[in-house]
Amino acid sequence: AVANLSGFGGGIHQAGSKSRAASQVVDGNLTTGWSPDPTDPPADWFIDLDLGRGVFATRVVLHFAKDAPPFELFDL
Repeated sequence: AVANLSGFGGGIHQAGSKSRAASQVVDGNLTTGWSPDPTDPPADWFIDLDLGRGVFATRVVLHFAKDAPPFELFDL
């Protein structure tokens, strides 16, 4: 669903911290990515991603960099 989200009008609607790097979340390249600036307030550690359509999913896979611990809390 992420690979063709732009074809359905989807994309990154908003990002709190490091908004310029947010598009790397959906670029398809597992060597790039986004992480919040640790000096920003935790309230700004978010990305609002729209797939552009309703999607039925049996699982959601999030990839984290090997040297970065995953977030402890997600809101999907």
